[in-house]
Amino acid sequence: MKLPLKRGGAALIFVIIFLIITAAAAAFIFYPSKFELERPLGFQVLDDGNILVTDGGGLLWEDKNSKVFIINRAGKVLWKYDSGLRFAHSAIKLKNSNILIPDTNNDRLVEVSPAGNTVWTSAQWSGGTGLLSDGSKIDYPNHVIEMGNGHFLLSDRFNSAVVETDRNGQVYRSYKGASKQHAPRELENGNIIIADSDNNRVIEVDKKGGIVWQFSRGLNWPRFARRLENNNTIISDSYGNRIIEVDYAGNTLFEYGKGILSMPYQAEQLPGGNILIADAQHSRLIEINRNKKIVWKYSTMNSLRRWLMMPLKLKNGGAELAGNDKMPKYWRRCDLIAPEGNKWERDTANAAEGRASFKLTSTEGPGKNKWWGQAIKTTGGGKAYFSCKIKTAGVKEGAGVSLNFVDRKGGILGGVNSKTFSADTEWTGIDIITPVPKGTVIVGISLSLIGEGTAWWDDVKYGKSLK
Repeated sequence: MKLPLKRGGAALIFVIIFLIITAAAAAFIFYPSKFELERPLGFQVLDDGNILVTDGGGLLWEDKNSKVFIINRAGKVLWKYDSGLRFAHSAIKLKNSNILIPDTNNDRLVEVSPAGNTVWTSAQWSGGTGLLSDGSKIDYPNHVIEMGNGHFLLSDRFNSAVVETDRNGQVYRSYKGASKQHAPRELENGNIIIADSDNNRVIEVDKKGGIVWQFSRGLNWPRFARRLENNNTIISDSYGNRIIEVDYAGNTLFEYGKGILSMPYQAEQLPGGNILIADAQHSRLIEINRNKKIVWKYSTMNSLRRWLMMPLKLKNGGAELAGNDKMPKYWRRCDLIAPEGNKWERDTANAAEGRASFKLTSTEGPGKNKWWGQAIKTTGGGKAYFSCKIKTAGVKEGAGVSLNFVDRKGGILGGVNSKTFSADTEWTGIDIITPVPKGTVIVGISLSLIGEGTAWWDDVKYGKSLK
């Protein structure tokens, strides 16, 4: 015989259930999972159907959390390696079953056994100097493949070189006709197809270095190109936020991604015709069919948590507040792309307003970008209003400011850059008024220095109107 539940007991049970649900929701929202895929840059589908994935990390553009791992189709992590990796861009399983990783910001290749032990690293070349046989040292390696002859084909990005080498660092050929390239791949005829990123084209070069095929129409920083058996080519048009397939005559046969992808790095056709894509800024892998439907995806990012953790307004725009590390509070040192030869400071001896300013000094070479960064919640539509003051000393390329508008998944919807300042300049005002794209939930503010020199920023302000 059941006794009727007293009203007070029912209320107590309701409260307990409410607290349990609230605690679970809070845990989901505010605490990261034990394993988050931040920035998928490369992958390799293994013979057993599992996928070797390279996560560059750096969700907030800091040189952190890079890893290489293997998942099955159910999304279970079967193997992981993250010992000391810094912005690794890709990884491959070698014929000997070891994993070879271009450890990008450590400027090295590293070979790892299935047990996670380091078997070999390019730092051992030339008696521990890391030099290739031609006297060069790799700078920002972003891709490698194992060739049919057992050599490695390496993309040495900041040297703008594609190099065929071996474990001893012996150079067998080197191609320097591309600029800041990605993903060179050997074709069956011995030619090499290259995503010539800085020149906004894909090229095929023969063994003598002659260009025998190229495609450039409409490309915006291509990062990957894969030649298919039918002689068509799949291209990841990264800044164009799309992947395309073109035939040898240059006709576009298939296009996917605008409004869906954000900075795709790699795209590969699978047996049966589906395409697997590393959708980098959306922190996911997706597989699409030829009807452009997503049939599989892998994503572990808690986008809601990331958004809720952002402030509602710009904080400490004058660098007046210092954190425990004596750096400007609420600001990040964004060193993902150029981690070496830079110094971030809160300068109390040089300010346009108040008692301090943001300072960034770099000895890094051409094209290497680093910045002070802060991200805040916002909404799409209306206009953004930004202003600050800037000063430079000995800047060889440029210093300035950029605003990037981000969607709820972390994808970049667009942005705007200020004019750049170089050489020596005194404190000068920067003002930006720009529309905010529909779908924006975050705006990223960057106080940026490209190349060598010193720059200061102060009196940083941001606001937004509804119209």
